[in-house]
Amino acid sequence: MSQAALQPQQEDDREDEAARAVALALEAVEADNSLRFPKTPDESANAFAPWLEAQRARYLPLMREAVTKAFSSSALSSEETETLVEQRVWPAVKDWLWEMLLIVQAGNWVRRHFGDAITISRPVRIETGWRVPLGVLKYSEKVGQVVLDENGAVVPERTSTREEVLEKIRDRKLPAVATAAGQ
Repeated sequence: MSQAALQPQQEDDREDEAARAVALALEAVEADNSLRFPKTPDESANAFAPWLEAQRARYLPLMREAVTKAFSSSALSSEETETLVEQRVWPAVKDWLWEMLLIVQAGNWVRRHFGDAITISRPVRIETGWRVPLGVLKYSEKVGQVVLDENGAVVPERTSTREEVLEKIRDRKLPAVATAAGQ
């Protein structure tokens, strides 16, 4: 087989290994029970940049280890490892951290304004930031939303009020979610 024919296969293998490195890093970060989200204005400043940078430094050894494990059959230089961490692994970890941060921000808002019977779904990207759909336990229909700006701050005037959510719950027959016990 010619060298040219081997090239696409090697690129596919490297892409698979890079995807595996991302998956390994995300698995390790998601399993980290010591992860704490920002509570102070300093940590929240500039779209949470100080907190995200602290997490990047904290998880850098873990991300390097994920690359090394994923590319165990290849001998990567330290420069190649750093490039993969910066271009592939850290962006995926940062996106996951950002999503969790948005869920925490929305959860704090919901707890203060609605209580604990409201469920929170994954953030959805919108033109001006993020929308976090709200629901009610055991029902599939969404009953409201928390809107966050590009910096992760709640936008109260675009977020559902307690009255709007309660009205939606009262005025609709919300379809129940099928459960094994409820069949």
